[in-house]
Amino acid sequence: MSDQNVESCFVAKLSHYVTLTDPERKSIACLEQNQRQLQSQETLYATDALSDKVYVIKSGWMYSGRVSERGARQIVQLHFPGDTLGMHELLFSHRTVYSQAVEDVTVCPMPKTAMSTLANEAPDIALLICSIAMREQVVLWDLVQAISRTKAHDRLLYLLLYILHRLRITNRQMSDTFRLPLNQSALGDMLGLTNVSISNAFTTLEAQGLVQRKHGYVQIHDVGKCTKQTEFIDRFSDLDISWLDRR
Repeated sequence: MSDQNVESCFVAKLSHYVTLTDPERKSIACLEQNQRQLQSQETLYATDALSDKVYVIKSGWMYSGRVSERGARQIVQLHFPGDTLGMHELLFSHRTVYSQAVEDVTVCPMPKTAMSTLANEAPDIALLICSIAMREQVVLWDLVQAISRTKAHDRLLYLLLYILHRLRITNRQMSDTFRLPLNQSALGDMLGLTNVSISNAFTTLEAQGLVQRKHGYVQIHDVGKCTKQTEFIDRFSDLDISWLDRR
């Protein structure tokens, strides 16, 4: 199955929370007019680079991370089709992280001023986009807690649940199976584990009958049981948007 089965993943993501009007769809489409292709492992921007653009991911997976002075990589966030890149840096003149393509990617760059234009044309949507960006702060808190308190296989299971729920936002037909283009090194750099630990964690989860891997796809068996085991909290399905005046 595909995690990119809609024409605009950005529209699909926002439509998960609100019913978009035709003018709002038009304003969103303007954000996706320009496109840039990235090859697998290509860097979109470096840490400390000038922060003058925001990006919408049209297709493919990316991640943001940092590299220590000793050369150790730490992946701090994954990005999927329909996500925006750089929202958390609107108030900064330079990048706080670097962003790199996991696979071949298409992004839609726009100047920061595009967010001001969107706020004038479709204020509700601009507020929603900013709210979704702020939600990532809570998601990162959850992930840090999971990494610090759980065993290796539960860390991995938590991350797999996180990915599944994220992808379901733009693909409501997705069941319990998804494509996983991340290699073990990338998974380890996000969870603070070695390649060997990731391999052993997958073996443990498969032996427990919780996860199955096949041809680049991962299937999570009994999502409810896995959610309870890892104390995973779904922060993606619903947002409180009652404060948005949609009249």
